[in-house]
Amino acid sequence: GFLIFFLFLLFASALAGFFYWNNRFSETETESLTMNVTGPAKIVSGDEVTYKLEYNNSDKVALTQMQLSVYWPTGFYFDSSSVSPSNVNAKEWLLSDLGAGQTGTLEIKGQLVGNKDENLEAVFTLDYQPANFSSDFSVTAKANTLITENKLELKIEAVDKTLINTEQEIKVIYKNLSQEKLEDLSLDILFPDDWKNTKIDPTWEGEFLATSLEP
Repeated sequence: GFLIFFLFLLFASALAGFFYWNNRFSETETESLTMNVTGPAKIVSGDEVTYKLEYNNSDKVALTQMQLSVYWPTGFYFDSSSVSPSNVNAKEWLLSDLGAGQTGTLEIKGQLVGNKDENLEAVFTLDYQPANFSSDFSVTAKANTLITENKLELKIEAVDKTLINTEQEIKVIYKNLSQEKLEDLSLDILFPDDWKNTKIDPTWEGEFLATSLEP
C-alpha cells in the first residue's frame, strides 16, 4: 500500500512539473521573440520591393536553431538578401543564435509582379529554441502589398468566328504604361494546333519575340 501511494505521489509530481513547464513556455512563447516585418504597402507591378525583418530576443536566455521560412506570393522573384538563403528557391534562411536582449535584422529584395488591384501577401515564420529548453517555438508575421498599376498593357484583336482554310489576322498590341524604358521583354504566343503562320511582323528568331519598349 505504501509503495502504491509513493508511486502515485511521484507520478503526480512529474505531471505537475510537466504542466508547469509546458504552461510557462506557452505563455512566454510570443514574449521571448518578437518579429516585425515591413514592406511596401503599394507598388506598380514589376517594381523592386524590399522586405525588412527585425526580430528581438526579450528573454533572459539565448535563442538557438533560428530558421526563417517564407511563403512568397505568386509573382515574387528573389534578387538578393543581407544573409544568403539556405535553399535555391529563397524560401528558407538559417540565422545566427540570438543572445538575451539582442536584436537581429534581415533584408530581402526582389521583384513583385501581379494584376492591378491584386493584394499580394508574404508570410514569414521564424522557428527557434530557447537555450535551456529543447522544444521548438515560432513567431509569424505578414506583409501585404497592393498592386496599383501595371507597367504593361496587352491586348489581342482577332475575329470571333472564321471559316476553315480562311486566312485571318491576329494583332497583338502591347503598350508601356510606365515612365521608364522596359527592357528584356519576351512575347510568347501559344497558337492553336491547326494554325499555320504565313507572316509574322515584326519577324522573330526562335520561339518568342525579344523586345523593349520606350515610355
